[in-house]
Amino acid sequence: MEFAVDLPEKNGKWEFSPLTNQLFSISAQLFTTYFQWGFVPTIIYLGLQRGADPLPNGEVPVLSIFSVLWG
Repeated sequence: MEFAVDLPEKNGKWEFSPLTNQLFSISAQLFTTYFQWGFVPTIIYLGLQRGADPLPNGEVPVLSIFSVLWG
């Protein structure tokens, strides 16, 4: 049993419509911008939401932006 599929290729390169190329370009720019400016704040936010690990005496320190920045 043989399956034949026509792929939209020409000379080994994919051909996309101008709209598809524009959408891909915009998506790549948005991802790059998020990764450059949003990754670290997201990790800090998630760390503050989870809280700190308990100390050996069982006390859980309170985390805030000030305690993260100034100890």
